[in-house]
Amino acid sequence: GGMVLNYVQFAPGQADTGWVITADRIYGTYDAGMSWEVQYQATGGLELWSVFPLSGLSAFVVGDGGKILSTSNAGQLWQQQTPAAISYNFGIFFRNSSLGWIAGDLGNIMKTTTGGSNWQLKNSLTSNRLYDIFFIDDLEGWAVGRNGTIIHSVDGGENWQIQSSGTTSRLYGVYFLNPDTGFAVGWDGQVRRTLNGGSNWTAISVPLNNYFYDIDFIDSQNGIIVGWGGSCLKTVNGGSSWTTEQNILQSDAYGVDFVDAQNIWVSGDGLLARNQGFGTTWQSQIQNLPDATLNNIVATKTGTVAPDQYYIICAHYDDMPSGPVAPGADDNASGTSAVLEMARILKNAPLKKSVMFIAFSAEEVGLVGSYWAAYNLVNQGASVEFMLNFDMIGYADDSYNDIVLFSGPFTAYAGLMAAAAPRVTSLIPFFG
Repeated sequence: GGMVLNYVQFAPGQADTGWVITADRIYGTYDAGMSWEVQYQATGGLELWSVFPLSGLSAFVVGDGGKILSTSNAGQLWQQQTPAAISYNFGIFFRNSSLGWIAGDLGNIMKTTTGGSNWQLKNSLTSNRLYDIFFIDDLEGWAVGRNGTIIHSVDGGENWQIQSSGTTSRLYGVYFLNPDTGFAVGWDGQVRRTLNGGSNWTAISVPLNNYFYDIDFIDSQNGIIVGWGGSCLKTVNGGSSWTTEQNILQSDAYGVDFVDAQNIWVSGDGLLARNQGFGTTWQSQIQNLPDATLNNIVATKTGTVAPDQYYIICAHYDDMPSGPVAPGADDNASGTSAVLEMARILKNAPLKKSVMFIAFSAEEVGLVGSYWAAYNLVNQGASVEFMLNFDMIGYADDSYNDIVLFSGPFTAYAGLMAAAAPRVTSLIPFFG
């Protein structure tokens, strides 16, 4: 939860320059996402939905209330354009600096041949909300939306025909590899494919039945689909088959940009993540946004004999609630409470070595808080002898009177804890 990043896109062929948008802000980066700046702040409660870069200097953003913003100087100034209709604008696509289209509410399709200085409303033959639009060349394009809507144009978006998608599920993303082969993705695990320009659409079997929101390809063979719950599918054979890729930090993903072979970016609900290499793990980047405040809470009890040697007692305090009842009570208010209680008990105890009590932030979006804590300790040259982490300690199957210790190959301290357990609890320790 928290900050929702609706879409992320980098300039074509440029891994350094890109934009990500929230409901009311446009962020820009010029250093491959190492840092971001706020370039635009919307007012009036109208949400921004999509961004489309034409180059490292030029980009468009669309949103509610007919919002069409453009920049020609890498985002230093965003200017409002005059829409052909005041409605919700969701999808945008440009073929070049002059020719572009916007898809939105009530089946609205707007077209410009003047780089956005003038927009014209076209008849799409549907009143369904349209979420995404894609043109394979200057003449042929598709748009997708609610109730399984797919529409097709062969005259540059002047006129549209309805195609039969074979589903009534919402379709949120569309992408074509060539005039014949294309894909539409959406809710209820829908991945539809056509091999004849949309005359026929058929369902592709995928390993996840999830809500999918976006699709992108880097070339004719390698593509990616993202959706709710961090779901991620990839193909290496042009979309003939899809496999489950590394989950994207357990967060709902709404936008994906396959920048190049070494950079995939994803945005979503509390999510801005990067994958450096097709098939490796995702790393959260949301901490690099200027107003994404993620604070670790640290308290240190200094040792009397060896103050530069540390024991660490820790837990993460952020949560990912999945329902309205006691969100985060086990994961991980339970662990956070244990850290607080140990700090209370030990606050006046004479200790030879230092103890650092840490409550980590942003564990659920990619171990961000613990990463930075470890990074800082290494940079400081700190000597850490032992770390005790509490995670989800408040719930267990009542048929087992146990406490589970996870130690990996480092069993010495875990063994000491197991041996000491009978002194303070009737729970039976065992190693997980």
